Amino acid sequence: KFKSSLTIGNKNTSKFSVMLNKPINNKLFIRTSFSNFKTNGFIDNEYTNTDNTDGKNEKLLKVSLLRKANKKKTVNYIFYLIDLNNKYNKWTVDNNGYLTYTDYQGYDSQTTKALSIKRTIKLNKGTLVRISSYSDNKMTYSYDGDWANNEYWATNYNWNEENNDLFSENACNDYYGYYPCYYDYSFPDLTKRTKKQKSKEIRFSNDRITIGGYYSELEEKDVRNGWIFAGADSIHSLFNIKNSSFYLQLKDNFKNKTKLNTTIRLDNYNTRNNLSYRMNNSDTNIRTSVKDNLIGMSFNIIHTIDNTKNLFFNLSNGYKTAGINQSPNFTDYRYYDTEEAINIDLGYEINKINYSTNITAFYIKRTNPQFRVFGQLNTSDPTSFDYGTINGSKGYSKGLEVSIINRNASNTVYNSFSYLDTYLEEISIDPFPNLESSDIINFGGRESAHSPKFKYNIRIEFDLNDFQKGLSAEIENNYIHKFYFDDQNSHLAKSRNIINFNIKYFSESKVNYNFWIKNLNNKKYETRGYTFALEPDGVIRDYQSYGDKRSIGLTIELIK
Repeated sequence: KFKSSLTIGNKNTSKFSVMLNKPINNKLFIRTSFSNFKTNGFIDNEYTNTDNTDGKNEKLLKVSLLRKANKKKTVNYIFYLIDLNNKYNKWTVDNNGYLTYTDYQGYDSQTTKALSIKRTIKLNKGTLVRISSYSDNKMTYSYDGDWANNEYWATNYNWNEENNDLFSENACNDYYGYYPCYYDYSFPDLTKRTKKQKSKEIRFSNDRITIGGYYSELEEKDVRNGWIFAGADSIHSLFNIKNSSFYLQLKDNFKNKTKLNTTIRLDNYNTRNNLSYRMNNSDTNIRTSVKDNLIGMSFNIIHTIDNTKNLFFNLSNGYKTAGINQSPNFTDYRYYDTEEAINIDLGYEINKINYSTNITAFYIKRTNPQFRVFGQLNTSDPTSFDYGTINGSKGYSKGLEVSIINRNASNTVYNSFSYLDTYLEEISIDPFPNLESSDIINFGGRESAHSPKFKYNIRIEFDLNDFQKGLSAEIENNYIHKFYFDDQNSHLAKSRNIINFNIKYFSESKVNYNFWIKNLNNKKYETRGYTFALEPDGVIRDYQSYGDKRSIGLTIELIK
C-alpha cells in the first residue's frame, strides 16, 4: 500500500508526507513513513524586516520492520528520526500579537533518535511480550528576553548604555564590581538540553490476566547561559531518574451483564540531581536526591443494560511523583512531595445506528497538589525569573462531559459539551527567603489555571453526493470559556469562538482533495500570558501571546 499527500497554504505553508507498507517476503514486512512540514508562521519582525522569525521546519521519519521468526514468535523493530528545526519569536512589548521587535533570534528545536524492539511469543495459555527501547534527544531553547532592540528602548525610554539610572551603586558593585555600570538593555537567554532514556518491559497476558514489570532510566543534562536569576553566568544541571514498577490486571470475561476489571500498579522512583552554577564570580554545587514508593489501583465496573445501552463506573487513584527543584534560590523548597488524587467516574452511553450519546460525570480529589510557582528577582531584569514546584494543601476538579451524534441521509451532527469546576486551596509562600527583593506570593483560593469552565464543540458533516459523487463539506465551531494563565496572577484569557471549514472531494481515481480554512472568522485569541516587569521602567504589566490567524490551504492525497 502506498499513500502520499501534499499540502500548500498561506504563510508559505507546505507539508509533504509519504507512506509505504509492503511485504519484502513471506517473513519480512516493512512499513515506512516520512513527513516534512514548513511554515513561516504569523509573526512579522519589524526590526529585521522578515516574516519567518517564528517559522517551523519539522521532519519525521519512521521505519517499522516486522519479522516473523516462526509460527509463534514475531519481532517488531521501530526506528524514529525526528528533526524539529523551529524558530521561536512570539512575544510583543505592546501586546499587538503579530509584529515583534526582537534583535536576537530564538529557537525551539529538537533532534530525536529512537529505537524500540518488541518481541511477541504465543504460548499455550497466553502471550509473552518483551519491549526494549532507547531514545536520544537534543534540544535547544532560546529567546530574546527583552522582546525588543536597543533602538526600540532608546526611542521609547531614552535608554542607552551610558544613560541609565536603574542600577544603584550597590547593585552595580554586586553584579560588576564597579560603579557606575553601563549596559545595553539586551537579555538573550539560551538553554541546551540532552535527554537519554532507556527502558525494558516484560508482560504476560491472556483472557483473564495481565501481569508485567517495567524499568526505565532517564538522564537529562541542562546547560543554560545568559543573565540568569539576575546574576548567574551559567547553570549546569544533571538529573538521573530511575523508575521500576510492577502491574497486575484482572479482567472479568464471564458472560454476565455486570463486569469488574481491577488493576494495581506498584511504582518506585529514585531521582538524583547535581546542580552547578556560577554567580557573582563564585561557583556552587548542590547534590540532592529523593525516593518515592507509590501504589495505584483502579476498579472498573461495566453494566450492560441491553444491546445499545451501558452504564460504567470507575474508582481509581493516581499520583504525581515527588521531585527536586533545580534552582539556587528555592532553599526552603528544595523538594516537593507526591501529589495524590482519587478519581471517580460515572457514565452512561447509548449506541444506535443513527444516534449515539455518552454522558460522563467525574470528581477528582487532590491531596498535596503540585503548583508551578515563579518569581521575578529583579524588576530591572526581565529574565531574572526562577521557577519551582511546591505543594498546596488540597484541591478538586469535578465536571460533566456530554457528546451526542445524530446521523441522517444528508448530514451528521457531532455535539460535545463539557463543564469543569476546579478549586485549589489558597496558600502564601516566601519562595526566596534569602533574597531581600523577594515578596510573599499568594496563589490558589480559586479555580486552577488553564481550566476553562465551559467548552463546546459542534461539527456538521454534509453529504453532497447529490451534487457531485464523492463530495462532502464540514463546518466546525469551537467555544472555550475564559481561563487564568497561571495560579498566582489574575491575568485571564478571554472566551472565544473559533470556526473551521473544509470541503472534500474523493475521486474514483484515488486522488482526494481537501480545501480547508482554519480560524475562518479570523479570531484573535490569547494562548499564553505572563505578568511581570519587562520594560526598563520596572512596572509590572500583563503580556500575552496569540494563536494563529486565518489560514487557508489545499491538501491533495494519493492512495494506491
